[in-house]
Amino acid sequence: MTVLRRLLRNGPAQARRRLYSNQAVDVKINRPNGGIIDSNDPQYDSNFASRSIIVAIDDIAEVGEWLYEVHNPDSRNQVVEISIDSKSIDSSTEPIRLSSTPSTDMVTESPPMVTIYADVKQGHSPVLNAHVIAAIERPSPFSIVDLQLFDSGTGADITRDDGVYSGYFVEFVEASCSTACRYSIQVTADDVDGNAVSKVTSRLGAMPRNYSVIPEKTEGTPVGDFNRVASGGVIQVDNNVDYVDWSDPSADPFPPSRITDLRVVETSIDNSTVTLTWTATGDDHDQGIASLYDLRYDTNFSTVAHDFENCDQLSNDNLTDGTLSDPLPSGGAESVTLKMPSSGVGFTYYFSIRAIDDVGNAGQPSNIAQTTIVTSPTSTSTTIATSVTPASGVTPSMQSTSATTVGHVEPISTGLDSWQIAAIIAITATVTVGSVALIAGLYSHYKKMKKMTKVEPISNKGTQTPRLCDVEVVMTDVY
Repeated sequence: MTVLRRLLRNGPAQARRRLYSNQAVDVKINRPNGGIIDSNDPQYDSNFASRSIIVAIDDIAEVGEWLYEVHNPDSRNQVVEISIDSKSIDSSTEPIRLSSTPSTDMVTESPPMVTIYADVKQGHSPVLNAHVIAAIERPSPFSIVDLQLFDSGTGADITRDDGVYSGYFVEFVEASCSTACRYSIQVTADDVDGNAVSKVTSRLGAMPRNYSVIPEKTEGTPVGDFNRVASGGVIQVDNNVDYVDWSDPSADPFPPSRITDLRVVETSIDNSTVTLTWTATGDDHDQGIASLYDLRYDTNFSTVAHDFENCDQLSNDNLTDGTLSDPLPSGGAESVTLKMPSSGVGFTYYFSIRAIDDVGNAGQPSNIAQTTIVTSPTSTSTTIATSVTPASGVTPSMQSTSATTVGHVEPISTGLDSWQIAAIIAITATVTVGSVALIAGLYSHYKKMKKMTKVEPISNKGTQTPRLCDVEVVMTDVY
């Protein structure tokens, strides 16, 4: 059952008495199925004495958007308070709730700035991909500012996909206020794009004995169409703060927010290209649209981390896809593919990026993303396969295996017995510590780990039966 209630009164009290209108307002409700509920409907209950109208929806209210219209037949303004109560048809379905709060309720810093948070949850699970707008009512005569809040882990938002949406508000204005100027906040959350999902998250802690109780990782459960409104409270601004003159664009003191999610998503060795992605930041911190991106790279990590200005700068001329000169609005998914010079085997590039606004304010350099472009050698790469036949009565832990090494492997002499090593000789481009360890693992113990050059059996003494452990691997330095 859904109850729609209207409490009617005629403005503020005057001379210690309240003046009520002699005419009640009229309410009409448009149902999702096209039906209309008005004063002629039996579900409509108007009580002029209590100045209230109650509309009780019989049975189950259909899913969809319900619209209401309020008509005032009086020539005087009337204040209408609205309360809507609803219950889920499925008792196991948790309701979606919205709460909001600012980072502070008294702004004293100059230039003034505050962060607005909105928490969207279904039960204890975060609601992701919601469309969240904070409407900030500024002192008269300045207009209301609609501020989009993001759950992207960038800008004012600390953690991505935790159901907490955040945004910086900087458009404070100098106004004539008898006391500290007040800014009222109202936050709306909905699924205007149809992508909102409720997602179960697991937290760090002791593992349960029963692994079946651990929730499986999912993409989330669609929550369907919803709309929630919550008050974000009131912000007051100290009279001693220095305001920004927004009529002068050059007076903008706020740089774009730092980009924190720069990533290498693809590296093409054949084309010598790298694809980078990140989330667009704004003009003023995480609001608006930046003017351009400054993308740089170096082959030295320390240079990128501590001396961004002296790194090599990339431009649109270096790109095969995307652009650095036309950023998306804050929160957009950016992507560029760039052509890099061929630099040989095992060469690593380190990238960092920052956004710049229209007056030249530059954000802080981003996190560092890296990739290694390897130029394939012209030599043929094959594999050394080694097999060992054990002596009588000896059971090896590994009878055959394969590995990769550098150089030419030859027995020190010819005519080796069948229990001794038979090696297929090969040349390859690189060697890794793991390759050496795998070859050495064929034997129960060895003396030195050096670059493999030869394998020889230890000579037999008397009638002693050779054993698998009587094989010595001689190596020189790997690197």
